[in-house]
Amino acid sequence: MDKILTEVYLPASGKTYEIFLSEDMYVYEAVKLLTDIFTEISAGFFCGSGSDVLCRREDGKIYDPGKKLSESGIRNHSKLMIM
Repeated sequence: MDKILTEVYLPASGKTYEIFLSEDMYVYEAVKLLTDIFTEISAGFFCGSGSDVLCRREDGKIYDPGKKLSESGIRNHSKLMIM
């Protein structure tokens, strides 16, 4: 299982985090993991809604939750955003 280093921006807090994710993880699994992490560490700025999405930060393209990260073009140093 290979890991990829991603940069995930959380607009609710205005902060960016470097997070390792498995390239074999599905986008919906990454969303669940990230929302759990950010809900815990954001001191109330973010609370997962169940309809959160993972986007490409530069243009807001929403990744298909049914695809694996590797199939979605997410690679090392990809800049992502959770909304």
